[in-house]
Amino acid sequence: MKRYYLPLIMFLIATSEAQAWTKYGGDANCKIILASGNDETFTERAKGWTFGYISALNEMMQQRFQEPPEEELIWQAVKEFCADNPNASHYVASASIYIELLRDQGGPL
Repeated sequence: MKRYYLPLIMFLIATSEAQAWTKYGGDANCKIILASGNDETFTERAKGWTFGYISALNEMMQQRFQEPPEEELIWQAVKEFCADNPNASHYVASASIYIELLRDQGGPL
């Protein structure tokens, strides 16, 4: 009976990770981000997704910022990107801001 649990657990982990992408922000449209300025729950989740994504990229690229960027400045930059690119996704906005952070810090991009 125990040998059936592992495939089930692996399946549940795989499906929950796929849902995390859509549930917490990666595929949200910039229009939604800009329109939900008063929805604190959505905004906090979206910020968390952005900060987590940038942290993961930073770790994967093995970058160390000379000065850690301030979270509110990152979020403001995401909103400004979204204002200029309303049809872009949250993912594209966050990735673009990370690239800008690397350029500002003299990174490899």
